[in-house]
Amino acid sequence: MTEHTEPQPGNAQNSAEIVNLITGDQPSSKVLASGTMAAIAQFAALQRQRRQQANPKTLEDVICEMMRPMLRGWLDDTLPGLIENLVRAELTRVIADAATSP
Repeated sequence: MTEHTEPQPGNAQNSAEIVNLITGDQPSSKVLASGTMAAIAQFAALQRQRRQQANPKTLEDVICEMMRPMLRGWLDDTLPGLIENLVRAELTRVIADAATSP
């Protein structure tokens, strides 16, 4: 039974993929910085996809995904009132300080 293992950093296969992604059809001496960054981002996405295939989502990942919309809704409902109360309290304090100072 053959087990599939993820390529390790520094592996020749990873190195070849980086070189191919960065250089593409252009000569290596003429690679633009933006093209290099795009290639690095593409390579990172490829590695992330490989890790996700090798390691399915954890319970923590699933809970975070479920909590995100609930937290966003709570913040949308609660944050404006909290900010209004804090601003009102600060303005009251500033006005009281201004009234007591000569």
